[in-house]
Amino acid sequence: MNIKSLYIFILSGLFLGACSEKEVEEELPKLKWNKEESIKMQSTFSGEEEDEINAYLKRRPDWRMTKTGTGLRYFIYQKSENQDSVKVYDEVVVDFKISLLDGSECYSSETNGTESFVVEKTDIESGLHGAVK
Repeated sequence: MNIKSLYIFILSGLFLGACSEKEVEEELPKLKWNKEESIKMQSTFSGEEEDEINAYLKRRPDWRMTKTGTGLRYFIYQKSENQDSVKVYDEVVVDFKISLLDGSECYSSETNGTESFVVEKTDIESGLHGAVK
């Protein structure tokens, strides 16, 4: 194969490749992503998550959970001896275990150590602030 044939071969491959890519692009549906679609998808995910949490809690009837307005669920299994409560600006130290609904542990104070933070003033998961209050 001489140089001229090689160039023609390469150029024809480029043209054919460009045409086939264009055809693929035209075959794909155009997604119209907008705020409404995003809200709809988030609502679907939230509903599915709510169903999973409810099914999980149904298997644990001894957990008397309270649900906050933000969706946080908690129960107090040991009350403070002083009957005191946590307020904004209080510094707290917590032992924790974060796990998925299937029981897989994500992280815990056993492996990562206790967590201390100032309530409502530290950059930590908002659910943790709500839980300690």
